[in-house]
Amino acid sequence: MKPAFWFVPVVLLALGRQFSRREHPFTIDQLLSWAPELGQSGAARCACKTLARSGLLVRAPDAPLPDAGRRPSNPSTWRLTANGVQACRAAVQEAGKQARIATLKATNRKRIGSTLYGRLWNLLRNRKHLTAEEAVATLADAGDETQRLLRSASGYLSAWQIAYPQHIQVSARRVNGFKRYVVVQDPGPTPPPAKSAAQEATAQ
Repeated sequence: MKPAFWFVPVVLLALGRQFSRREHPFTIDQLLSWAPELGQSGAARCACKTLARSGLLVRAPDAPLPDAGRRPSNPSTWRLTANGVQACRAAVQEAGKQARIATLKATNRKRIGSTLYGRLWNLLRNRKHLTAEEAVATLADAGDETQRLLRSASGYLSAWQIAYPQHIQVSARRVNGFKRYVVVQDPGPTPPPAKSAAQEATAQ
């Protein structure tokens, strides 16, 4: 079941995209063509009346003559108010923001598996116990700066232990002076967001 007033953001986004430069009167049929997810004219009319009650739409003064049988109280032509224009612009900006966030998340998911961050996470889950030194010895490629990788691995492991204390714990025994992280419960295939982990590590 759709939530109440689900059509409001749909209509605002459709109108915002359609009237990005200049607004003008539009009909119910046009609105349906711009926002087909509304489904039927009844939903489009209900949406327009709802927005009108909020001061975002008004009946267009230059509306065409009503069709036979259509009451003046049930108009088919509307136009945005000044507040409506602002609301539509905000809806378009928010949609763009959410699209960028979704793209960034998808990109990060693709990168995780091929970066040190993702490879280290998988290595920890597979081995169940790991030190930063052991991780670098396994994951470093020829020509890599091992000291830089060691610092990164130490920071990530520390941050993950803080993020998932019920899943990852620090052993009382150190190996070659390095903390030994032990997986006591599988935390899953996806590590915490890299930025959060880095911030946690920096705070230590």
